[in-house]
Amino acid sequence: MQRNMQWNRAYRPFFLTIVLALFATTVALAASAPAKQPKPAVKYKVVVDVSQTGDAFPRAIGSVRNILKSLGPQNVEVEVVAHAGGINLLVATANSFTAELTALSKEGVRFAACENSMRANHLTRADLLPFAVPVDSGVAELVRRQQQGYAYLFIPD
Repeated sequence: MQRNMQWNRAYRPFFLTIVLALFATTVALAASAPAKQPKPAVKYKVVVDVSQTGDAFPRAIGSVRNILKSLGPQNVEVEVVAHAGGINLLVATANSFTAELTALSKEGVRFAACENSMRANHLTRADLLPFAVPVDSGVAELVRRQQQGYAYLFIPD
């Protein structure tokens, strides 16, 4: 037993040095590891239902502007679905909202045009504003977006 105690005393500084070196190496590696990336900002998703004419068009534009301003365009995905009487929002000819809609599309707002409403109004893709994206059915697009977690916003006349 006397011999074991002498051996322990002789090698104790050596073991202590190794333990401290391992600890220092671990700390250094942890400090040099790349920092974890923060989670991306929460994205809000909104689908806007425009199916009426009249005051619905300026209300829809104003609502989308307010959403972008309040939530920040980098934090929100907005899709405007134009169907029924609302399809006229996306018709290029004599559209007094073209400049505002173009600006919104440049901010990332997607404009969907119902193909059923286009057929009912004898409209083709060429009749629409260039950034409008035809979808098979406006109401089906609204359902799909809600299923994907989009908040639903109806714009009345």
